[in-house]
Amino acid sequence: MERTYQWVSFYEALADKLFEYEDKRDELFEQIKNTASEQPLMEYLHFENKEWWDAKNNHIDPFSIFAAFNRGITENNRTKIATLFASLFKIGIPSPTTFLGIPVLNNMRSFYSGDDDLWELFVQAITSEKNNKLSDSFSASFNNAVNTYGNGLSSITIGLYWIRPNFFMPLDDNSKKCVSRDYGLSAASVQGGAEYVEYLDALKTKMKDDEKGISLPELSYRAWADKAPATQSFVGSNTSTGEGATTFDGGTSRSAMPILQKNIILCGTPGTGKTYSTIQYAVAIVEEKSLAEIKTEDYGAVFSRYLQHKEDGLVAFTTFHQSFGYEEFIEGIRPVIVSEEEGEDSDTSREIKYRIHDGVFKDFCDRAVTPIGGEKVPNRVFIIDEINRGNISKIFGELITLIEPSKRIGAAEQSRTLLPYSGQNFGVPDNVYIIGTMNTADRSIALIDTALRRRFDFIEMLPDSSTLAGITVGNIDIATMLDTMNKRITILLDREHTIGHSYLLPLATDNSLAKLAEIFKNRIVPLLQEYFYDDYEKIRFVLGDNQKPDDNSRFIIKITDLVSPFGDADVDVSEYYETNEKAFGKVEAYAFLS
Repeated sequence: MERTYQWVSFYEALADKLFEYEDKRDELFEQIKNTASEQPLMEYLHFENKEWWDAKNNHIDPFSIFAAFNRGITENNRTKIATLFASLFKIGIPSPTTFLGIPVLNNMRSFYSGDDDLWELFVQAITSEKNNKLSDSFSASFNNAVNTYGNGLSSITIGLYWIRPNFFMPLDDNSKKCVSRDYGLSAASVQGGAEYVEYLDALKTKMKDDEKGISLPELSYRAWADKAPATQSFVGSNTSTGEGATTFDGGTSRSAMPILQKNIILCGTPGTGKTYSTIQYAVAIVEEKSLAEIKTEDYGAVFSRYLQHKEDGLVAFTTFHQSFGYEEFIEGIRPVIVSEEEGEDSDTSREIKYRIHDGVFKDFCDRAVTPIGGEKVPNRVFIIDEINRGNISKIFGELITLIEPSKRIGAAEQSRTLLPYSGQNFGVPDNVYIIGTMNTADRSIALIDTALRRRFDFIEMLPDSSTLAGITVGNIDIATMLDTMNKRITILLDREHTIGHSYLLPLATDNSLAKLAEIFKNRIVPLLQEYFYDDYEKIRFVLGDNQKPDDNSRFIIKITDLVSPFGDADVDVSEYYETNEKAFGKVEAYAFLS
């Protein structure tokens, strides 16, 4: 068999070896546990978590063993783990070195749920392949496995494909699209075992009649052949159905896919909804949904779930500032007052001692590997508001390297560091997502810490006038007014100092002239004063004052006919500017803004 399909015989041989452990599950568990203790690439299984594995009866299913080298890691690392298994189970077939066309699981969800159901499905699948017939028992076990929380149709069919690639077809997104395109078969109706059996029978019949006569592995390879290497797909699970294929391809909107970047900074000008959006991002990550799906929901409902996730410890929030340091973020020492002698409570009997304490991020990471319900290790989100206001080198210290996706615990190049105070060998778990917000009006992206820039994906949030569509005050179109002001600011200053749409959103519920006047007087004009450092001539350009016929409707008035308040003193002042309070309450004052 050519190199492209070198893996097929190895996968089948490994499945045959695991089949022998149907009645020796305790022995299999110990063998995998011992192997994992010597291979850092398998630390993600957390065998040290006794409570977790006790809940699983200290058993590991065959599909989860396959998942150890069929997840989002490099081909070199996949080969390393496959070679370990070849030695452990005495497989006399060379380990695969290429894995083209094999759908894999997400690193965060690279194990299955439901020990007994999965073993039953595994046995039924191997037996069915030997008999060349899918029985009712197979369909029943298929249903049980798919419906177990944390699995799903995609991941189960992918597992079946791993153990018998010439007999089963995976139902990942790429494969379903390919079969639909080339053979006219839709998998939309496949919900359980009976439908999957019918789907397989129909597919195999059509493939037999196809003059090209390709195999299922060749079909799977074809499904991926049109995809660039960067479009590798990872199949994960969400909290509702346990299923969800995530593909990276040019034809799929980023927001329509689950969020995959570990480190994100939402950056933009004031009022573009950065902090508001962190709530939607956090809920999408924790619940493993796409951002687009979350945005279609009522924000109040999303916010309620966000608060619950915070209460459950899945989300944490902090704000950086100039005094924030390593000791508050990672770890430090803190003074405590203790009694010199037990039982003494007088002031003179107390002394100050110092104890090591965890910072907010380290404490969050230490708890991040804890499973929920004995089965699932959920995504967790750490939000850093105003991330650019802190001294990044001082706050992150050596962790600036460990937050890289490839350096996370369980990733291909996982790394740990020895912390200076506690001496703990610490690493950042792979299921911890970091979301920062950054006000570009405070500090340009080009000026922030280079190490931070290289380790975060920056998502720009621009003023969105479409959120103001249909809002008018008298004959003033508010969306057009915002676009006009921002175009002028961009020309006179830059795009990083535009005005965000949220400043004007209160007009959606109160579109009175009084509310508009309040917003301009108390928020927009002061913001422009900050932007232009009191260069009132440019502020007048932004507000359209230079186009108005007289001072009655101008927001900023230039005073030139001075009566010197300094007497006969020689003071070189020929003009100054004043705010015209009355103009804010006149509709005509806003005429040159729309």
